Amino acid sequence: MATRVSRRKLLLSSIFGVAFGAAPGAITSISNLTVGRAFAQNLAVEKDPIKYYWNKKLSELASVEPFNCSDEDKERHQIYCAVVFSILYGYFNGNRRGEVGEYPMRAKQKTSGLGTNSRYSGGYYFGHNICAIAVDEDGEIIDFDFNNAELLNDSTQHAEVRLIRRLFSLADAYEKNKTDTLTSVAADMHRDYNKTLNNITIYTSMESCAQCSGMMTLANIPKVVYLQSDPTQYQIGKIMFRLSRPVGQMNGGGAPRPISGKEIGFMLTDKIDKSYEDYRSSVGSTFPKQAFYKPPGSESDSSRWNITQSITSFVCTDVAMDHFADGRALLNKAVLKYPDFRPVLTNTRQTNQKIFSNNEVLNSARNFVEYSLTKGKRGISR
Repeated sequence: MATRVSRRKLLLSSIFGVAFGAAPGAITSISNLTVGRAFAQNLAVEKDPIKYYWNKKLSELASVEPFNCSDEDKERHQIYCAVVFSILYGYFNGNRRGEVGEYPMRAKQKTSGLGTNSRYSGGYYFGHNICAIAVDEDGEIIDFDFNNAELLNDSTQHAEVRLIRRLFSLADAYEKNKTDTLTSVAADMHRDYNKTLNNITIYTSMESCAQCSGMMTLANIPKVVYLQSDPTQYQIGKIMFRLSRPVGQMNGGGAPRPISGKEIGFMLTDKIDKSYEDYRSSVGSTFPKQAFYKPPGSESDSSRWNITQSITSFVCTDVAMDHFADGRALLNKAVLKYPDFRPVLTNTRQTNQKIFSNNEVLNSARNFVEYSLTKGKRGISR
């Protein structure tokens, strides 16, 4: 895998695309002064998202227009989604409460023992089964990372946060070791860290929390595609998207545009969302409900059972593992309808950069998954 190419593009991808805003119109006569001021004040209220949404329903603030793209583009998005699930399946670990005990919803992962003396595959639990990847505007996957909250005993170690920090580190490492000569303009623009990641799309297995949404906002990530909805995150990604830009504006700086896997036709999003609903309704300490985990020796003591309905426990179950396996199968067996499609970007680009076709995206994605499972381990994290 040409990681050097990715680092170079990560550093330079945004240098040659500059947006120019139109200058506001001037008031041309004294007679129009009062009207002009009133219009400007009303416009300011209408464009100020806090003022605009203050007395409106929360449902309006938390609603974002459907993400529209062509079927050809959806095919590309679906490949990256399948990559995320493929990596999760390759590194899957459901031992949130340890390797020994009884996990009634993890029968496929059981390796030995009976009842609460059972043992399960996976080994030491580093963190929740949540993964994120970064893709540049040419279609190349740059990097990936996981949630490592348990390993580091740190609740802020989410996949998107860790990934963004790695991306900045990669860009900085390239800058310090590059052999190319940048023009003075390019060098000046690179020193503006607000532009380093502004052509990157994040694909994450789970809807982002407030911390991750905030980190992506600070990094100027324009889009984040999430593959499983998380009802415990209060629609924060959509709310931040709305409140961080003028009313009615969909582009420009601000929080990233949150895009559900459903919007780009990733069929496993609907399935895993439904499975989580089923999980929440099935967990409990009284028959016919099931516990998520029973500690050793607790068969007859339901007060010791773990009956959490959390989404991070759900992604330890056999059902979740099966969905991730389905993502791997989709990637391995994919037959493209639009293999030669290349999206047309509107910003000015380096002439030596080439946008991947959908077929090149697929081949690169398969290679990246192989790399991630054999050589791409994240230090002590996996």
